[in-house]
Amino acid sequence: MKNVISGARRAISDRIPLGIGSSSTLPFVPPYSMYREIYLFSKYCGVPSAYALYTATAQNAKIAGIYDRVGSIEEGKDADLLILAKDPIKNLKNLRSPSAVMKGGKLIEKPSVKRISDIDALLDKIM
Repeated sequence: MKNVISGARRAISDRIPLGIGSSSTLPFVPPYSMYREIYLFSKYCGVPSAYALYTATAQNAKIAGIYDRVGSIEEGKDADLLILAKDPIKNLKNLRSPSAVMKGGKLIEKPSVKRISDIDALLDKIM
C-alpha cells in the first residue's frame, strides 16, 4: 500500500494523468465499493474530494479514450449517473448509498447490490 500511495502522490506532483478504479489499485474492492477507492485516494494522497471525483470520472474517461461519450454531464453523452441524497464533495463516503442510478438514461430507483459482508467489514476498518 505504501508504494501505491507514494506512486500516486508522485504522479500527481509530476502532473501525470492518473485514473482510479476498482480493479486498478486496491485488492478486495468489490465493484459496488468503488467509493472506498475514491475516498482512500483522497485521504492518503491528500487531494480534495472534487479532484478525487474528477479522477474517477472524467480523467478515467480521458485515459480510456471515451471522454466523448462518458465521464461528465454534457449534452450528447451517455446518462450514467449516481443520484445521491448527500453531497459527496463534503464527504466522499456519501457515495456509498446512492438513492438512484441512471444507466444509459434509464432510471433505477433504490438500487441494491449483494454485499460481501466479510470484505466490507475488513475494508471498513481502514476507513
